[in-house]
Formats: sequence, structure tokens, C-alpha cells
Amino acid sequence: MTGIYKHKENQPVVWFHRQKSKSNQWCLYCGSFLGEELKIESNKEHLIAREFVPKGSLSDKCFNFIFRACSVCNNKKANIERHISSTTIINSSARSVSQEIDQLALNKAKKDFHPDNPGKTVIESCGEIKVNYGNIMQFGYVFPPQIKNNYIKELALRHIQGIYSLITTKNYEESRLLPPKQLWFFDAFNEQDWGNPEILEVIERTKEWPCFCNIVTANGFFKIIMKRSCDDGWFWALEWNKYLRVIGGISLEDKPQQLFSNLPDLDWKDRGMQGNDKIRKRLEIPLNSIDELFNGTVSNEKNT
Repeated sequence: MTGIYKHKENQPVVWFHRQKSKSNQWCLYCGSFLGEELKIESNKEHLIAREFVPKGSLSDKCFNFIFRACSVCNNKKANIERHISSTTIINSSARSVSQEIDQLALNKAKKDFHPDNPGKTVIESCGEIKVNYGNIMQFGYVFPPQIKNNYIKELALRHIQGIYSLITTKNYEESRLLPPKQLWFFDAFNEQDWGNPEILEVIERTKEWPCFCNIVTANGFFKIIMKRSCDDGWFWALEWNKYLRVIGGISLEDKPQQLFSNLPDLDWKDRGMQGNDKIRKRLEIPLNSIDELFNGTVSNEKNT
């Protein structure tokens, strides 16, 4: 990152101060004014929560963004982070290369209750789909704990709002804010599907776009890249805990960008009915080529 207000290499960017008057004056999430005179409750916010990534991976010598946020937004984000952290780490291949991370993943998944399965922890929330083919055959599919879908969109919004403000603000007393309606969520993909043709085509379309942010922190357990085209707005991608990639854009209107139009079709197959629901399935495609999603060199010019 270059040209970022108060940024120093290998350190968090800190906009928070105990005195409200010396912190950012607006919540970067909801836009509420946080000045002394309004008495809105606010507190310190870490864009990347320390507990979101494996313990010890986000040290004081790693990038993070610390600022003031209203207590309502901060508390809501913390609840979402806890769930996404436990589900992404329990599914991450990082467990297979580190006994410490494997144990951490199990401990988190045994303590965090799944919001879609009342009374059940994440570790107890594996799913099963049974599909009937007429009256002759029945097949069952067992799948690992899944992330609550709207949580993915909500946390991606918060991460992008924070980084957008960081890279477009010249002075945090006059922070630039990203309205939620301008963020476009395309999709999320687990690591066994990072090679599917939709993702590869998006990478190809944006590889020459100017890069305004490219962050890898917490020992690679958090990544974000943001690029911008004068004709089609912003493109962004996140990677959480070496398991989930979330992709989307920012445009002036709440509608899909041309970037995400006419992408290759994915090979979905109908798999019958489960109750009143039609089931379809496709093979996930691992990344077998060079990983180029987070390629991009940030220019030395101040982002505006």
C-alpha cells in the first residue's frame, strides 16, 4: 500500500484515539456522526479482528486498520466474525499443515453455536441432502459446516467499506464513506472451487486494471485486493483464512457491473427433488494454474 494516510510499513494504520475529537468523526460502516456533542456510543474497531484469524498470526507488526466505529455496528460485526472465523478455519486446508491450527479450529468449532442450527455447535452442523430418483433409488450427500450466507455479504461489506475509506481518504477527519447500495456482491467460493471458469474469467478481465490496494496480512490468513476501471467501477476480492474467497465490485448504481456479465456457464446437473426443493449439483474445480487473483502492484499516486 502506498499514499495511505498515517500508513507505515509493517504496522497497523490507526485512526482511533481515546478522545473522540482526535479520531475519525464518522462510523465508516453506517455513517453515523461520532462527535462529542451527539453522545453516540462508539469504541475501538479492528477491521480485521484478532480472533478472526488464527491466534498469533495478526501481530503488532502486521497490517490492520484500527478506527472508531459506533457500538451498534461494532457489536454486530463481532458476532458475524466469530461465526465466519470458526466455519472458515474448520474447513481450511491450513489444518492439514499445522497441528496448532488444527487444534484451534476444533476448539473454535466446538464453542461457536451455529446461527442456522439452534442448540448445535459448528462442529455438530454438518449437513446431509437425500435425493430421491423416483421410487427406485435414493442418494445422500454429506457436507461440512456451512457459513450462514447473509453473514458473508455483511462481513465483506464491512471489510470493503473500511478499506475503501482508508485508501480514498486524505485526512481521517473528513473520511470518505462507501454507501452499502454501491457495493455489488458477486459470489463466494471455497478453496476447492478457486479454479472454476467464472473466477478465472473475472481475473482475466481485471488483470490490467490499475490496482489501488493489495494487502496480505496475518500470515496470509487475510487478503484483499481492490482495482478500478474508469469505465466499470471497482473490482474487489477478499480471502478469509485460506478457505473462502469473496468477489464483487463497487459501482455508482445498485446493479451488476459489465465485469460480471456474460461469464462462462457453470456445469450444473439436476439431482432430483428433496421435498419441494429442486436439487442441483456441479463438480468444484480446484485451482491447477498459477494463482493470479491477488496479483497487482499499487501505484505511488494518492488514490482519489
